[in-house]
Amino acid sequence: MRLESRHCLWITLVLLAIVLAALLGPGPSAWARPGQRQYLQTVPTPTPTGAASPLPTATPYRPTRVPTNTPPPARPTNTPVSTPTPIPKPVAIPSADMNVRAGPSTDAAVEGTAYAGRTYVITGRNPAGDWWRIDYEGLAGWLYAPLVQVQGDTTQVPIVGSAMPPTVAPTDTPMPTATPVQLPELAVLVTADPPWGIPGRVVTFRVQVSNVSAVDATDVAVRDDLPALLIPGAVHGQENQVTIEGQVVSAHLGLLPAGGTATILIDGVIRPDAPLGKVIDNIVEALCAEGVRASAGTSVPLPPKYLPPTGVRLSR
Repeated sequence: MRLESRHCLWITLVLLAIVLAALLGPGPSAWARPGQRQYLQTVPTPTPTGAASPLPTATPYRPTRVPTNTPPPARPTNTPVSTPTPIPKPVAIPSADMNVRAGPSTDAAVEGTAYAGRTYVITGRNPAGDWWRIDYEGLAGWLYAPLVQVQGDTTQVPIVGSAMPPTVAPTDTPMPTATPVQLPELAVLVTADPPWGIPGRVVTFRVQVSNVSAVDATDVAVRDDLPALLIPGAVHGQENQVTIEGQVVSAHLGLLPAGGTATILIDGVIRPDAPLGKVIDNIVEALCAEGVRASAGTSVPLPPKYLPPTGVRLSR
């Protein structure tokens, strides 16, 4: 009985050792290599969590460009820009007062007067080259080339002809035509009383101004540049509107109607030292506000220096 009890005890111990070995597993010394010191390390057992979480998507790396130290553009230097010198336009200078025509012909209408010494810009020439087209107070006028002097380069002056009227479509209503402006016309007559002169005596000049046109003349005036051998005297007929400056006698007649006539008397004293045998020529001019002028004159002879003998008849 004792033998069986001991036998059962050993069997129980062996079974208990087996159970403990199964529960505890091999010790750390079972995995260690011979001759190495063993250290115990506890590895945590991963705990499962439901569904697996997706891994985050990696963002691609893009390197940031570093700007290079590019030097700024050089500033422009203050280089002066050369301005081309404008070429002066050629001009025409009349040698004397002359007419400005509407076309390159003496048959063309007169637009005005080009005065001597003034400059007129040349804008063209006719094909024959004997007329210059000019800028006349904003209008195109023509001057006869042989009577003017030219300054400047005319090689670039364009060749132009007389202006042609624009083509107008026919209409039932006729176009009105421009009415030409009619100017007054003055006439002057001068006589002397007496018709001969003696030094120290008075000679009266009778001046008759007439308007021989069908339109009135306005601001009519008379001008008498007395010769040096005459001393200005009284003026009759326009005493209230007379001025005398030196040898110049001026009388204002005012309005002279169409067909009207005005008369004034101008006295002149012959200088006592006037040489005998001389002839005194007196020219009188009349003008009006419309730009019309007229002149006339007369001659007053002085006694001859030597008188013929008594009884000798002078031949004519």
